[in-house]
Amino acid sequence: MMLVVLFHYTSYFSGRLAELGGAWTAVVRIASTGWMGVDVFFVISGFLITTTLLNRPVDSIASYTTFIRRRAVRLLPAYFASLLIFTLVALLTEPHSKVLKNEHLLWTFTASLQSLLGDRVALADQHFSMAHFWTLAVEWHFYLVFPILVARCRSYFRPAVGLLLMAISFRVICHFSGISDNGIYTFTLCRIDSIAAGCLLALVPARIRSGASSAAGVLGAAMFIWIWIALALSDVPFKTLAWLQTFGYTLLAVSLALMIYQVTHSSQRSAIVRALEFKPLASMGRASYSLYIWHLPFYPAIVLAAQRNFTDVRLAYLVAVVTGIVMTAALGGLSYRLVESRFTRARPVVLV
Repeated sequence: MMLVVLFHYTSYFSGRLAELGGAWTAVVRIASTGWMGVDVFFVISGFLITTTLLNRPVDSIASYTTFIRRRAVRLLPAYFASLLIFTLVALLTEPHSKVLKNEHLLWTFTASLQSLLGDRVALADQHFSMAHFWTLAVEWHFYLVFPILVARCRSYFRPAVGLLLMAISFRVICHFSGISDNGIYTFTLCRIDSIAAGCLLALVPARIRSGASSAAGVLGAAMFIWIWIALALSDVPFKTLAWLQTFGYTLLAVSLALMIYQVTHSSQRSAIVRALEFKPLASMGRASYSLYIWHLPFYPAIVLAAQRNFTDVRLAYLVAVVTGIVMTAALGGLSYRLVESRFTRARPVVLV
């Protein structure tokens, strides 16, 4: 969540901040890799859903219906509440908003489909942005399809591997067909490999090998891959890179899955586990879904106001970011307390 917020909030100022050089260029480069938080979210989601299905197999229409109902009760109230509030605000303030005109993509969970052949960015304008909802559409497509594939194949492994290979294949086809970079980045069949990596993670035995040295080796390899990707993408427009559009997203997902594997099997006394159990971080993790929903819808308007009132880009950036964080905490906190928490039980901490 924190990575994605940093990426989105900085992207509106990245060009002008980078021109300042020094520490500001470093801030832009660090923030430019924050989009990887989406892949963290996908991997964890695939891991958790597969773990759920292993404990409660879907082997009939009734069990499939129960699974979808539980997902809907857990996620849809906060989702639809945000759409209703956004619609009301947009109708009152900017009734001609491009986002409002394309709102059907949000209600039908097709935000991750239209960008392939339609408008490259249909859900963002100078006042509003619901562009991040494409990830929630991908999630729902996975919920609807994966249990069916598992039941048909009588296997968790084969559907997961199939989805991973399918994503690579679709990205290669789309890349060489001239599909837009954003279309490849957001299209469900091009990005399902990150979730599939999480599915495979849930199937890995608790310890493939015993011993601290092997564990350190897995973590070291994962960290090396992730750092290499982060450095390679820190000062370039990542979506336009051919290697990333073809096999790079899969490589990133695998490295993240390996790191998450180490975290999930770390000792309760380890530094990383103690850090994740730190109360403010744990609270943020529990409310991460609502915080994610609300971190961006009104941020473009905040940026517009900051740029109009402050000629110094540094001051405008800091004001916009602080205001955006306060807005996210307020709206996301209310969403979690008044809507989301009424339909969910205690769940694992997820810091995306």
